[in-house]
Amino acid sequence: MVTAIQSSKKKESDVYRRAEQLVIYVRALHMLSSALLLAQRQISDESLLPSSNVQYIINQLNEKYHSCLLRSQELVSLGLPGHDPAMAVISAERIMYKHAIELCQSAALDELFGKSHLCSQRYQTAYMMFHTLSEQVSSEADKLILSKYKNAVEKRLRILERQGHVQAIPSI
Repeated sequence: MVTAIQSSKKKESDVYRRAEQLVIYVRALHMLSSALLLAQRQISDESLLPSSNVQYIINQLNEKYHSCLLRSQELVSLGLPGHDPAMAVISAERIMYKHAIELCQSAALDELFGKSHLCSQRYQTAYMMFHTLSEQVSSEADKLILSKYKNAVEKRLRILERQGHVQAIPSI
């Protein structure tokens, strides 16, 4: 009986994990599609010149789009979860927020143990994620919290920059 319960919980957690992955891939598809459409529009308006660098970036975005599409189709083929209240709380924003917090915690530990070369990328990624989230939320309270986190991460990056561990902190 214990084995059956453990097996059932594993299946549930696998389904939940796949659902989270699917949500993230769908969000990535949306963002990549928006970027590609913006580039196409700006090239048509002649506000963006189709240089070799621009073409390279567009090709990279296109490859990422198709990769995400393929992976999301694979996840769907494994089966979508049925009606489960636990699945209703899955959101890309929540997953991104948790990941950004985890990145900051890992970066702080890297700093603590003298691995400054590892923490800068984590802080930079968290910074960009907090910025992206702050642009998407509608609640002023959420924007304020995200702004505080973003500012705290930027402060750490500035300190690391002064110590010579980070170059060119993004000013978003």
